[in-house]
Amino acid sequence: MSIPAVFLGISASEFAASLPISGIASFGVYEGTWSLVFELLGFPGNIAKLTAVSHHLFTQVYGFGLGALALILLVLPVFKKKDSGSSSAVTMPVKPAFYGKMVACVLGLVVILYGFSRVPPANGENRHAQISADRPGPAEIEARKALRAEFPGHILFDSNRSGTFGIYTMRADGSEVTRI
Repeated sequence: MSIPAVFLGISASEFAASLPISGIASFGVYEGTWSLVFELLGFPGNIAKLTAVSHHLFTQVYGFGLGALALILLVLPVFKKKDSGSSSAVTMPVKPAFYGKMVACVLGLVVILYGFSRVPPANGENRHAQISADRPGPAEIEARKALRAEFPGHILFDSNRSGTFGIYTMRADGSEVTRI
């Protein structure tokens, strides 16, 4: 394999890693770009995905290892500052009024949070019955049918439906929602 081909694969994935886009199911933009470029270079899909994830894993372990090594070096007694014997810092006694103000602020915050927790929601239980955003009107149904005619494919998206995260597909008109 040539050096320019390897450089292309690595630099494309590094560029993609700097994009502000999240991934789907822990397969991010970095791994996706790596896999795409390596598949374009002729590698099988499963090898491209495996190398993408393993390279990212080794890069993370290498970075964490360097950080841990730096932390260990900083904690060594060789780098501790020697005590000069006398301190030029002037310490002032803490006034009791300071602690009184702190306690008053914390109690005030607790009272405000408790008050907000006791406020009933708007319209009580009937609130969900009044929301019609999930039920399209006749004009929107026709617009969705026209959109489905123009775009007959499926849309892949991630969602937090029913309180559990998942990957879903659906038609452009909102029908045929299936979890993958």
